[in-house]
Amino acid sequence: MNLKIRPARKDDAGFLSQIIVTAGRAHVKKGIREVILGETEEKCLYFLRELSVTKIPHYFHYSCYLVAEVDGLTAAGLGGYDPAVLGNSALWQALPDVVSNLRSGAAFQSGGNEPPKILSCIPDPIEGAWVIDSVAAFQ
Repeated sequence: MNLKIRPARKDDAGFLSQIIVTAGRAHVKKGIREVILGETEEKCLYFLRELSVTKIPHYFHYSCYLVAEVDGLTAAGLGGYDPAVLGNSALWQALPDVVSNLRSGAAFQSGGNEPPKILSCIPDPIEGAWVIDSVAAFQ
């Protein structure tokens, strides 16, 4: 077995979308990403794939991920970021480029330029602390 850990690349977007959805499910059939987006798995994967390659970096951006390859095949991923820099405010700036591609995503239809209500449930970042998020491995 040949294991290699490397920074994610833009062309890993499809794999990263699977990591994000899988990590958001944990042990349940329907995960937080599907609930927030209010969409099917297929549409969530499409949305997250597009979100991971936006011009503005944020915590779902490919630049925040490491990918593990086993024998040349992507097998696992892990996201890590500074929430003060790449947290919700960065995500909110990147969303307009992607939201228009997902027409019925109720979670992002907030009636104006206000962030989705779900963002108000997330605690403020702690100075100097990093977040590890969206960790998953596949067989």
